[in-house]
Amino acid sequence: MKNESDLIALHIDFDKYTDGDVDFKRELISLIAIDIMELHRCIVNAFKLNDAELLRKGCHKASTTLEMINDPELTTLIHALKEKMAKTKIDRSLVSEEEILPLYKFFNELARSIAHLNG
Repeated sequence: MKNESDLIALHIDFDKYTDGDVDFKRELISLIAIDIMELHRCIVNAFKLNDAELLRKGCHKASTTLEMINDPELTTLIHALKEKMAKTKIDRSLVSEEEILPLYKFFNELARSIAHLNG
């Protein structure tokens, strides 16, 4: 298990979104975690089903969460994946499993980091 120093540093200004309300902060953290898990599943399914539209919809649905997280590595990974996709189909010759694995790993680390926020 990762220790605290191995977690992804999240620089989310929760007060900006919650006005300092501790209960709402907990709820927001839970919602962020759910959004990230859904986006992760969406990316996995889009890749498996060869469905670029599914990826586009998943990224759009999670756009507020991605904006709040504002992590350059995550943004780069998602942008690179979206750039390599055709408008209607994923070209498997352009997107390899090896390229998508870092994104899966990042999502797992991000989920642990978000879970850690609620202690």
